[in-house]
Amino acid sequence: MHNLAMNCCSSSDGLIEFEDALTVIRNNSNLLTTEKIPTQEIAGRICGEDLTSPIAIQPFDNSAMDGFIVNMEDLETATLNNPVKLKCISKIAAGDIPITEKTPLGCCREIMTGAPIPAGCNAVVPVELITEKNNEITFTTPATLNNHIRKAGEDFKVGDEVVKKGTHLETKHILTLATLGISHVEVYKKLKIATLSTGAEIIEDLTVDAPLGQIYNSTAPYLVSFFTRPYTDVKFYGTIADKPKDFPKVIKKMQEDGVKIIISTGAVSMGRYDFIRKSLEDMGAEILFHKVAIRPGKPNLFAKLPDGTLFFGTPGNPAASVVASRFFVETAICKMVGKKPEKPLMAKLIEDVSSKAGFQFFLKSKVAISAKGEVMAKALKGQQSFMVKAFLTANAWVVVPKQVTKLKAGEMVEVYSISPTEWKLNQENFNG
Repeated sequence: MHNLAMNCCSSSDGLIEFEDALTVIRNNSNLLTTEKIPTQEIAGRICGEDLTSPIAIQPFDNSAMDGFIVNMEDLETATLNNPVKLKCISKIAAGDIPITEKTPLGCCREIMTGAPIPAGCNAVVPVELITEKNNEITFTTPATLNNHIRKAGEDFKVGDEVVKKGTHLETKHILTLATLGISHVEVYKKLKIATLSTGAEIIEDLTVDAPLGQIYNSTAPYLVSFFTRPYTDVKFYGTIADKPKDFPKVIKKMQEDGVKIIISTGAVSMGRYDFIRKSLEDMGAEILFHKVAIRPGKPNLFAKLPDGTLFFGTPGNPAASVVASRFFVETAICKMVGKKPEKPLMAKLIEDVSSKAGFQFFLKSKVAISAKGEVMAKALKGQQSFMVKAFLTANAWVVVPKQVTKLKAGEMVEVYSISPTEWKLNQENFNG
């Protein structure tokens, strides 16, 4: 894989294409092992098995109403002017054992919602439609076959597909699985992710005034929040102030904690203090790629440590780090927890977009539904990688392919949500 990443997929200066980078990441990301957890705890986790129905739903024919169970033949002639009277011979409640003795013609049984249908009966007449006197029930309308009867297997048959492996489980799944008597579900274990910042200029404490020449650490809290999900454990391991000697110690601590993905910010370019690559190589890591033909985020590094831990070295500029995390780290996560690769949404541009040749661009954008019901996209101002104001209104990334330098208003483009876990599309008048 090293040869594929650094030779077959890259240019002479080591620049790798975006899609090739994704392929390298997928090929080096291994599925996590699974664990069984109670059904009531599965919301947010990723299913690690194909689930089929162990029983039929309904498990048996039962009444959908409180009323009287009859043989419809007895009521064929029933009208207001010609009522039919049947003798009630028993009562059947939910939870009762099904009656196998055939109900004689001319007789009926009182039945409650959920109670099993007795032999010899094929229709339920709601209690509101009858009159009762001295155990004699009067009917004034005919009954139709299987009226108000929930049939066995009507919802699920034994062996029916319920949930596929790789499904992102939600609260709604609990209702169905519990109905089927599935008490535990195999899910992928939580993925442990570590984040690490670099830079002597970084200030962690947001409550103090930043001295001239220093900046607040914005990517650390962002990345911890961004990757915190029911199927992940995320931890920030602090900032290394451009001191390579501290790097191996921090990495060792992460490995001892069982971390599977490490994300660093900064120190991956070609400057004097950009120590990440050399430090990784000194530790025996395999550098799978270092530069990607994208903007923002060209100096992205992807490596594998000797124990298999994946390392993503992302640029220090906020937008570049966000793009790398959104598309590269997210690709690894999806592969490791068994989720299917993400597909983009298509949207129509409302304004022209220009970009630089030779790079695939990701533009901070607003995507919304127009009054005509069309999905529309607008690239926002402030696309430089150090600018963050656009994130206040952006909900998507517009993708500009590498070979394209200009897209015109009205053209369809690929868009990805800012957050991979949800889309928030509102109706909006962009011209308003």
